[in-house]
Amino acid sequence: MTTDKIIRQILNLLNRNEKKGATKYEAENALNLANKLMTEYNISELDLKKVDRSSFIDKSVKMLRLDMAKLFSRLAQAFDCEHYYYKLKKEFHFFGFELDVKICIHFAEMLTAVLIQDLKRYKKSDEYKQLIEVYQGKMIMRNFVEGFTQKLSIRLHEMQKEKQKAILSSGTSLMVIKKTASNR
Repeated sequence: MTTDKIIRQILNLLNRNEKKGATKYEAENALNLANKLMTEYNISELDLKKVDRSSFIDKSVKMLRLDMAKLFSRLAQAFDCEHYYYKLKKEFHFFGFELDVKICIHFAEMLTAVLIQDLKRYKKSDEYKQLIEVYQGKMIMRNFVEGFTQKLSIRLHEMQKEKQKAILSSGTSLMVIKKTASNR
């Protein structure tokens, strides 16, 4: 089955609701089947062409260091957001449902603050003082940031895999709720 055909099938299932004449039981069954298909074929709300995007927002966070882009990308994936980097302004943008974007922005700002704090602490360490005698400070800092972002990026990826595994093994699936202005 092609992805387009699956998406059409999911959209048809999501359109079976009580407002359109389905019984409560039929609507619940259709929603459950749509959730199973979305989980089985790894289809997100963004993949559905008729998702109400009126509640989508685009917010940015200033990037102090380009090396944070990979980490922010993983963060966006973990919270079902789209993302892009605006090089001229050195901004990383998260795009998606308002709550998801706010969570991403919060974590991105928090991780940036933690990185800055850890860098300051590291510059005062004995290890840094020994390395600075042999290597350039910029290279040491770049390696420190790379290690910081890689470790967190790997952990975020592991958490995503654990979440997917838990969803599939528990027999539960994602619940799709069409977001509108009335249910925000």
